[in-house]
Amino acid sequence: MFARTARSLVNYQRIAIAGLMPLASAGHAQQPFCQPTWSLGFPSAQPDGVIYSLAAFDDDNNGPHAPALYAGGRFKIVGGSIVNGVARWDSTGWSPLHAGVSGGDDTAVYALAVFDPDGPGPQAAELIVGGTFAMADGIVMNGVARWNGSAWGQMGSGMDGPVYALAVVDFDGAGPEPPVLFAGGNFMHCGAVPASRIARWAPEGGGTWLPVGSGMNSYVLALCAFDDDGDGPHTPVLYAGGSFYMAGDVAANRVARWDNLSWQAVGLGTNGPVYALATYDADGAGAATAKLCAGGAFTMAGGAPASFLGAWDGAIWAALGSGVNGPVWSLHEFDADGAGPDAPTLQVGGSFTMAGSVSASRIAQWSGSAWSALGAGVNASVYAVTSLTTSLGPSTFAGGSFTAAGGASAKYAARWDGANWSELPSASAGIGGGFNPGVEALTVFDDDGDPATQPVIYAGGEFQEAGGVLAARIARWDGVMWSDVGGGVNDRVKAMAVFDDDGPGPQPPALFVGGRFTQAGETSATYVARWNGSAWSDVGGGVYHTCCPGGDPVAVNALLVFDDDGPGPNLPALYAAGHFTVAGGVSAKQVAKWNGAVWSALGNGFNYPIYALAAFDSDGDGPSPPSLFVGGGAPPYVFKWTGTSWQAVGGGMDNNVFAMVGFAGDGTHPPGLYAGGYFNTAGGVSAYHVARWNGQAWQALGTGTSGDVWALTIFDWDGPGGAPASLYVGGSYMSSAGGVSVNNIARWDGSAWSALGGGVINAPAATALAVLDADASGNLPPQLVVGGYFTSVGPPGGGANDRMATWGCTLAPGDADANGAVGLGDMAVLAGCLAGPAGAIPTELCTVFDFDQNHDVDLRDVASFLRVFSEN
Repeated sequence: MFARTARSLVNYQRIAIAGLMPLASAGHAQQPFCQPTWSLGFPSAQPDGVIYSLAAFDDDNNGPHAPALYAGGRFKIVGGSIVNGVARWDSTGWSPLHAGVSGGDDTAVYALAVFDPDGPGPQAAELIVGGTFAMADGIVMNGVARWNGSAWGQMGSGMDGPVYALAVVDFDGAGPEPPVLFAGGNFMHCGAVPASRIARWAPEGGGTWLPVGSGMNSYVLALCAFDDDGDGPHTPVLYAGGSFYMAGDVAANRVARWDNLSWQAVGLGTNGPVYALATYDADGAGAATAKLCAGGAFTMAGGAPASFLGAWDGAIWAALGSGVNGPVWSLHEFDADGAGPDAPTLQVGGSFTMAGSVSASRIAQWSGSAWSALGAGVNASVYAVTSLTTSLGPSTFAGGSFTAAGGASAKYAARWDGANWSELPSASAGIGGGFNPGVEALTVFDDDGDPATQPVIYAGGEFQEAGGVLAARIARWDGVMWSDVGGGVNDRVKAMAVFDDDGPGPQPPALFVGGRFTQAGETSATYVARWNGSAWSDVGGGVYHTCCPGGDPVAVNALLVFDDDGPGPNLPALYAAGHFTVAGGVSAKQVAKWNGAVWSALGNGFNYPIYALAAFDSDGDGPSPPSLFVGGGAPPYVFKWTGTSWQAVGGGMDNNVFAMVGFAGDGTHPPGLYAGGYFNTAGGVSAYHVARWNGQAWQALGTGTSGDVWALTIFDWDGPGGAPASLYVGGSYMSSAGGVSVNNIARWDGSAWSALGGGVINAPAATALAVLDADASGNLPPQLVVGGYFTSVGPPGGGANDRMATWGCTLAPGDADANGAVGLGDMAVLAGCLAGPAGAIPTELCTVFDFDQNHDVDLRDVASFLRVFSEN
């Protein structure tokens, strides 16, 4: 995921225009270490990387489709689909343009433009795509390609360098000549034709690129058509902006004009790079003519002060009020009422926080005389702004490196309706489908057997899709996207466990899945199946029921790997519990043991379903081996396996047990077996829904919880840090724990209850818990993965989350050594990340240096790191 390459200078400038900050002295002040919070880790409905370009395009040329929004950038996945750098959004969801673009670690789309090669003629318009890619849909393109709504097409041999800007100019206005397409960037040739950083497309004879005069001496970053006298005798010409100071043989400071014959300077130009150009007519259909507006990283235009923005009227430059206080990357004229009486506004996106004297977070609008904000704006740079009228009404769309808009989650793309910001909705978000689409089982499984790669999360339940991907009741999350698991299973998944069938033998561990199914992929598998990372298989004939007392459907409700003699010679075995009477042809009532080859019974079993399994060693490192416990069955609902028979545990509970977990103890907490369920007493002691067995007696956990408990786990949120592990409890209708408001999930630290932010809400239950440690004993703190039936998680960091979320401590940007400050130790880790595989730094740890969240560590991130370093 992290290429760690040094990208072209222009990309570096776009993020780090202020330049590198000087190194501060060692001995920075220590910042408080972060506290855990909710993370929206699973929606997969929003882009997974930065958006650099946006355009509206009617892909069926006035057919039944409405115009749609197209986005280009450095992303791979949107709405659960692999899109690779470019995607289409039509107000109901995102969709790919076939296989998108590809061609190496530096692949991105920087420019989009709509081009109709014969104007009003019979040919349909096409979307032109420019960037740093080598191919589109597997076809060699070299930085520029065209999309006709259904297929990709080549444009000659493409370029030998990046394309950063595209524009269409009709030099004779309403005359007979067709419009001309221009491309600008940092290339020197189009195929074999020399073309210094700018070229025009000649469609005749199959199409070829031609030079535009002798081109520029540095980057071309913006292109725009502009007619400086409106309805007067002049016709449109091409304006180019960038970092150049020569256009052809003419001195031209970062802005130049091409009239289809020669290059000319545009006044005195600007004193810094120009990143954006757009026309703006402040009075719409009024008498005033439009102006050409330029945005970038300059402070002077035409020799006069102009703070990052300037306007050219054909003769002189002028400032737009007092401008903005940071670089401008995008400009767009927006007319909210079309032909109505309201005048258009100029919408400006960038890295600023003030527009004139108005607080405006990275996006603002200019009325021709005054600045105004677009609500609370966004939380990081805006690189693209455009508008489109959809079924949602006329809207402004922004793309960039931000992850929130208007204070709510909106990753890299957002919509402004004139009053509020929102993310771009997708019909394929989260987990859903099926009759009861919740998550009931979670586990972590390293399914490729490579200890250097991050383990992945497997989720099971009764859903039919995950992140827009068809995934029948089981799905795989690799940290970026959801995927199907071998065709899934044909009914509900209720339990999962990772078990090595042959112990020290050559086979790697496999994922064992239990539930109500009878088919896994194309394999017959009754209620339990094995997934080896690539294929399903039966587990010794599975389990089944000869009759169905007890009311529950036949199912495997729990799976546990247990070693009954601890460090002794016996190998661990897999235990299954649920509602069955036969395992592998052997009579085994509700609970059975799989040793990797055959099933066996555990005594006489039980007459009623078992819901939970746990292992617990009551004397810790003492001489006694650990014991197997089950929850459910019949009163008293908790039983211990002695090796030959089942024994009630301390008087048990007054009602059913649905979850159990054993805890070996630590310096803060003694060993204990925790049980949760529907009960109100444990061993005769009042214990509402959760209790602890210390090996001798049951104990209450404060005043317990107000709702049923369905899931328990032990989680240490700071890993090797100083905070002790705690018990985490998930359940249904759980509004309080120990008198504390909790919303279906809570933490017990051994003496008191606490909430996890605002909890999980908008549904009755958190039913599955798992711990994910992405780099094992490394610096990344572990995460608690929560699954259930909820649709959002509470603040801080809250927002929409369909059925899954993570809770944990995320390292602050740049703090790779997890000491609460950015210092010299972090600099050493950054050097390893930049070195790539030779640096031997885990990919997951390098994410802390991805300041611009584009899934790469490069010079832009170095600049951001040094700035944070100098401030500590």
